Amino acid sequence: MKLNLIISSLCLALSMEALTPISKAQAYEIIDLASDPIIVGLDGDSTVSYTGGTGLLSAIDVAVSEGASKSNPIPVYIKPGDYTTGNFAIPDGVNLVGLTDSNFYTPGTDAPVCIYADYTTFSSVTSVLQNISFLPVSLTNAAQNVSSSTVECSNCYLGNLNASVGTCIISCANSCIQLPASTSGTATFTFTNCVVPTRFDASSAPVTATFINSTIPDEFEIFCESSLVMDFYESTCGNIIYSNSGSLMIIFEAGSTYGTVTNSGGTDATITYK
Repeated sequence: MKLNLIISSLCLALSMEALTPISKAQAYEIIDLASDPIIVGLDGDSTVSYTGGTGLLSAIDVAVSEGASKSNPIPVYIKPGDYTTGNFAIPDGVNLVGLTDSNFYTPGTDAPVCIYADYTTFSSVTSVLQNISFLPVSLTNAAQNVSSSTVECSNCYLGNLNASVGTCIISCANSCIQLPASTSGTATFTFTNCVVPTRFDASSAPVTATFINSTIPDEFEIFCESSLVMDFYESTCGNIIYSNSGSLMIIFEAGSTYGTVTNSGGTDATITYK
């Protein structure tokens, strides 16, 4: 019966000359019809099985018990609101998806789903995050600690994004990042349509950071103690100040605008204008 309803609705939509966006309530209904999803709501929400911050952690455990992995990713859907979880680790194959009225989040503001945790850990996992703000409980910025993992973020608000230990591949789209910093891992960062912070650190391992159509603020600071490549594509860059005791390369691709680049200490960077 449900399958017939889905097919009938799809045929009706395809027959229309113009499609109109569905509401959030309709989105919940379609998710419910299509599968048996894991949905988390706020405390007191009687329409879902998991509520509040502890319910979110329970929902993650359920996804793991159902076999979440890199080859079998399982989404945990989260209704808008604030969820205080405390520090927690995101397991392999568990994707956190905020349910929103819009499929686009404006960088510089909180996404509708806010998770309060000082530290969120990604260790040897592949995970996707959508439409979520990570906010601190007691720290100035929440920290997302990534080790030997691949993490894909879209429409997110992130705090201190750290890549440590092993090889880390981190991509962010339509997001705001407070402080991306690579500490001791070999890391590849890709920022697309992002608002980025005022500082980028590379401590003790090779790092490549690519910025695509992103906004880099004035007085952007770069601290390089290892090997760092900063590549800007069609991005708006303010003045850049760097300190380099390792190997630093800064590349401005065609289409990027930029201010001055100043060495505040150490070896001169290799700067390329294309």
